[in-house]
Amino acid sequence: AIPEVIESADLFGRQAGERIRNGVSPRGARGRRVRVAILGAGALGTIFAAHLADAGEDVVVIAREPRASLLARDGLRVTGLVDKTARVPVFTDPAAANDADLVINALKTYQSPAVISALRPRPGALALSVQNGVYKNDELAAVFGPEAVLGATALISGEVLADGAARFTVNERLQVGERAGGASARADAVAAMFERAGIRAAASADIRGLEWSKYAMFVPSFCLAVITRLPTYRFMSHP
Repeated sequence: AIPEVIESADLFGRQAGERIRNGVSPRGARGRRVRVAILGAGALGTIFAAHLADAGEDVVVIAREPRASLLARDGLRVTGLVDKTARVPVFTDPAAANDADLVINALKTYQSPAVISALRPRPGALALSVQNGVYKNDELAAVFGPEAVLGATALISGEVLADGAARFTVNERLQVGERAGGASARADAVAAMFERAGIRAAASADIRGLEWSKYAMFVPSFCLAVITRLPTYRFMSHP
């Protein structure tokens, strides 16, 4: 059956957040799944959601129209490095993420403030952002609390095709870690969940350094983007 776009729902998975926080395998000893809410259904959000759902995690996606209806009709389709289709509930209301155990922000940075400020996460939930931006973690911390936010950086890439599928092009590494530095069992557990799903991932003891290093790598291209008003691939491919 084709799932409908859902405006609200009674979500579940209240034990899983504590299992992540305590460093226990996200599946849990009794096989209960982690509820993961993906904010944004562009290339990265679609790739992550399809992989986690295909691995058996309990995934919901928050997306805007018209993409929400497209995903509800056709499923999350990924091509490129892998070929897979996964069907998950698609929500247009950010409140649908409120009962998630782990919230992953894959929105464009300019979309984040309105969506994140509308969230009312349950106690024990974790959050991370795979964006490239200076304020990404602070925006989450303002809603989830500083201790509930992991740092993250993704050397993972793809593109949304004209038919709505996401072409998966780079699976280098997703790294997560404590923003204060050092190792943690919960960062290990989140990284392990992605690894099992087929996304290369690892926990880092210096996630802040990795986030800033990646951001600094992109800074030179910002000027070109502003001057040319072209998509990145256009000015990067110019001789």
